Amino acid sequence: MATLLVNMVLARLLGLEREQIATLKALGYGDREVARHYLSHALLTALLGAALGVVFGAFVGRWFITLYEDFFRFPSLTFRPSASTLAFGALASVGSAVAGALSAVRSAVRVPPAEAMRPEPPPRYRPSFLERTGFHRLLPTAGRMVLRELERRPGRAALSAVGISFAAAIMVAGRFSLDSLDLVLAVQFGRAQSDDVTVSFSRPLPPRAVYEVARLPGVLYAEPQRAAGVRLRNGTRVRDAAILGLPRASVLRRVIDERATHWTLPEEGMFLGRALGERLGLRAGDRVTVEDAEGAVAPREVTVTALIDDMLGLTAYMDLDALHRLRDDGGRVTSVAVRLDPAYTDRFFERVRRLPAVSSASRRQALIDYFRHETSRMSATFTVVLAVFAGIIAVGVVYNNARIALSVRSRELATLRVLGFTEGEVASVLLGEQAIVVAVAIPLGLWLGKGLAWLVLQSIDAELFRMPLMISRTTYMMAAGTVVAASVASAWVVRRRIAGLDMVAVLKSRD
Repeated sequence: MATLLVNMVLARLLGLEREQIATLKALGYGDREVARHYLSHALLTALLGAALGVVFGAFVGRWFITLYEDFFRFPSLTFRPSASTLAFGALASVGSAVAGALSAVRSAVRVPPAEAMRPEPPPRYRPSFLERTGFHRLLPTAGRMVLRELERRPGRAALSAVGISFAAAIMVAGRFSLDSLDLVLAVQFGRAQSDDVTVSFSRPLPPRAVYEVARLPGVLYAEPQRAAGVRLRNGTRVRDAAILGLPRASVLRRVIDERATHWTLPEEGMFLGRALGERLGLRAGDRVTVEDAEGAVAPREVTVTALIDDMLGLTAYMDLDALHRLRDDGGRVTSVAVRLDPAYTDRFFERVRRLPAVSSASRRQALIDYFRHETSRMSATFTVVLAVFAGIIAVGVVYNNARIALSVRSRELATLRVLGFTEGEVASVLLGEQAIVVAVAIPLGLWLGKGLAWLVLQSIDAELFRMPLMISRTTYMMAAGTVVAASVASAWVVRRRIAGLDMVAVLKSRD
């Protein structure tokens, strides 16, 4: 964006000072001296921007530290930016600005003085494509002028659209993780887990523990679960993981993939999460060696029935009876999923606290409420930060385009006013071009944002969780709305400048 903005602004500035540059060259100044003048102007702006960026970055860094303090408890948590980070940020800003200035300056200084003394001629004199098709007859005069300007300078319009599209893209790429987390939450706690409470034991217990939990006050239904720590081996590839054993007809805990598809556990063999299977180099139908993590059970070979796209951890799934046969330990369980009558909640937890073998009893709704509360705070914070950045980008492109176009075309616009065009029609000639560019940029930005989100997902380590690419309609609307709001604000400022245009001064002959 720095490259694009500097190139755009400097190119328009050089166009305005075309005659002054020609005069300097005619008086003996060389191309290098003229180029050095404008490059130093861009460099000074870039250095100022880098300094402001460092200060603003330090402020935001300290702000994020305060957010981390709500989630983590570290002995010492301070913000201390490294010199290399500051240097990289400054060099990226300055380098991008200089790169954008070079191409603009190079094209300007190459123009011969005699040619530069004259106003820059239009790039094309022939009728435009729309005029040859007759479509222009359907448009008012101002609309024809807007489309003609866009068609004669398509490169400038395309660059402007790309620049504005980055504003929408940064909103989509920044917020998609919140949408994906909402989907993970809905699938994991809505479809995969539908119990009210999960009672976990401090050690594997005999099957009678399930019946004891089922007799507690308010328990409507109870299902056993068994989690076994194992080491999975496929040749030289080894991975520590957990096997989760569930009843084949389980109701409270099911195997659900990221597409919310329910997988029925096989009577023999196991399901592997795709992330775990890929790390072990396994496919459906392969056999894997299962070693007990504590060495209490002899290694066994188990068939991998299928790879599923689960979203949490590196887990294998087996039918509970098959896991019992694999371990041959009398059908012990490590937790019980419970459906609970809400009227007995207090009595249930009071009794659970008295059970010596229970390590924890977690309420599913409490986890959901806590998660949504914390993510809503994060969502609000990130949305504000992203909206500020997106707004700056959109304003930078739209306002600079419109403001410089006003400077370049002020004589033309004043002439239109003298010929009888209203103030609104003159404004539509200038701002109509920007409106079309914004209309093209928004869908392009949404598409670019989705692509950036996909790239982000590819860079995330899938050990702990895997997020599907999910972008909600709200995120798309917020991205588009931010760009539109910033563009309207920029257009309003330029519109006021058009209203204050001094026609007499503008139409005076240039010296």
